[in-house]
Amino acid sequence: MTYIQELDLIERMCTMNEKEAIMNRWLNLFPFEDYERNKVVAVYDKIVESYCSPTRHHHTMNHIEFMLDRIDEMFNIYQFDDQPHQKFALYCAAFFHDIVYDPQTTHELSDEELSADVAIQCLKDIGITSVKVLEHVYELIILTKTHQIDNTYLSSTTMQAIMVDSDIAVLGAHREDYLQYAKNIALEYDFVGERDFRAGRAKFLHDILSREAIFNTEYMRQLYEADARLNIRTEVAVLDKLSIDDLLNDVANPEG
Repeated sequence: MTYIQELDLIERMCTMNEKEAIMNRWLNLFPFEDYERNKVVAVYDKIVESYCSPTRHHHTMNHIEFMLDRIDEMFNIYQFDDQPHQKFALYCAAFFHDIVYDPQTTHELSDEELSADVAIQCLKDIGITSVKVLEHVYELIILTKTHQIDNTYLSSTTMQAIMVDSDIAVLGAHREDYLQYAKNIALEYDFVGERDFRAGRAKFLHDILSREAIFNTEYMRQLYEADARLNIRTEVAVLDKLSIDDLLNDVANPEG
């Protein structure tokens, strides 16, 4: 039995309903007295096309919508001197942060670096000229590569914490939603052998569990830290044991 089967795989695909659910959230970022609607819509269509790739299962428009909801929650808690511009930058970073996503990539640059480059070009095409805003967006996207706060960035540590915590918020989701997330990640890595996937995924999760705190904001820690640790430990318990097929293979081929 494979890891995906153990988690009772249900494939989730990007649908037109997902596209419509958050389209207005994108459009509302750009007042049309200042920006051309056709340019804004064209960039949104590009975003949707990328996130609706049939090879994607977790990194879809659903993930973006979930992130935006968490950003909204945290903006109700944390205040900024430049609130509108920083919220704009966070929203844009969320929309673009996985626009390039290929687990099998052989590019010299990381997916995050490529995504940041795409974001900056698209925002410039729309008409964004603020160097500060563009730098915020670039930094926040790059941040999702390590999910570690960088004190050398222009973006404040609070901005960075909101970006990181919203991206990994699914770790603290309700059990059924977390299991669906785990299944979807496994689907995105279905080109990897069962053992290699289990080992890689388990290492990633063990690294998260080893942190003093999974989340960076006090808000997320209070609401989701305990559930995230329980979810991760549950998945790790599955990952750390070999599947029945693996065990039978070991018996049949003791020399490996």
